[in-house]
Amino acid sequence: MNRKYELMLVLHPSVAAEDEKAQDELIGKLLGGQNLTVKKTVLGKKELSYPILKQTEGLYMLIELEGAAVKTDVVATSARVEENLLRYLLKRVN
Repeated sequence: MNRKYELMLVLHPSVAAEDEKAQDELIGKLLGGQNLTVKKTVLGKKELSYPILKQTEGLYMLIELEGAAVKTDVVATSARVEENLLRYLLKRVN
């Protein structure tokens, strides 16, 4: 049974919205080599409601994941050490 997840990322504004190679590397680091189907949608740069790490805007990205199970602890550990990631939210859709 495949489960579906959504991962919302707020990236540092220095990450270019057009730089797909850097985005794919970041997604690979966050998922830690898990075998998942990934659909990525870049929502663009938006102003933040409040500053996060002294940043007032961020690049928003929505990633839809599908697979047997996502190891959420791997995503959380990877997110803490990633310097270009301001915030993330991972939720199970079904």
